[in-house]
Amino acid sequence: MVDRKDSTCKQDHCSQGGEIQYPGPHLPEDIWCHIYSLLPMRDAARAACVSHAFKRSWRCYPNLAFNMITLGIDIESCGEDGIARNFTNKVDHILKNRPCIATKTLEIVFRYYNAKVCNIDSWFQAAVTPGIEELTIELSSKSGRYYNFPWSLLANESGNSIRYLNLARCAFSPTDELCFKSLSRLELSDVAITGDQLGSILHNSFALQRMQLKFCNKIICLKIPFHLQQLRYLDVFDGGSSLRVIELCLC
Repeated sequence: MVDRKDSTCKQDHCSQGGEIQYPGPHLPEDIWCHIYSLLPMRDAARAACVSHAFKRSWRCYPNLAFNMITLGIDIESCGEDGIARNFTNKVDHILKNRPCIATKTLEIVFRYYNAKVCNIDSWFQAAVTPGIEELTIELSSKSGRYYNFPWSLLANESGNSIRYLNLARCAFSPTDELCFKSLSRLELSDVAITGDQLGSILHNSFALQRMQLKFCNKIICLKIPFHLQQLRYLDVFDGGSSLRVIELCLC
C-alpha cells in the first residue's frame, strides 16, 4: 500500500533549490514540457490554472488554437455585439502574457454573425514565428469584406517551415514568389486569390501532396506546375462560377 506522504500526489509547487517539481514520475523538465505540448490548448490552460508546475510550461505552450470553444465563449450569454469584443480581449490577454517563443501551430477561427474581430495583424506579428508548421485562419465574410492576409509574414523563414496552410474567407494577394519548401497540404476556401497569385505559392512548393480549393472564384485557369511530383490529391470545387481550365504544365 502506497504511503500518501511519499506518493507522487504531493503538491506540485514544492521545489528544491528553485527547481520546479512536476507531479507524477520524476522526469526531466523538457520531457514534461513535451508531454504538456501534446494537450489540446483548453486542457493545457486548465492544467496551468491548477498546477504551479504546469504554469511554467503554459508560458512556452507552442500550439495556439483560438476559437469559440477553446476560449470558452458562450454565444447566447455574450450576445451578437459582445462576441467580437470578448474574443479579441481573450486572445489579446493570452498573447500579451506569452513570452516571445516559437509557435508550432496557430489557429484563428471566428465566423459568427457580421461581427469583425480586431487586432488580427498584431496577433500574427506575435504568433507567426520561424519554425511554425501549421496555420489555420477562418474568418467571417458575411460583412462582404475579406480580411487581407499579411502574406509578407510568410516571405521568410516562417514560410519555409509551413507544412499545412488553411485559409478561409480572406484575401491572399502575394506580389512575390513565396518559398513554401515544406508545404505538404494546402486548403483554400472562399479565398480571394487569382490563378497567378496561387502560382506564387505553388512555384516552390515541391513537397505539396494535397491541395483543396473551394469557391476561389477569382481563379479562371488553374495551372499545376510539373515539379509538383508528390501531389497525390486535388479537390477543386467552385460552385459552377469562374474556373474554366485546369492545366498540367509539362515543363
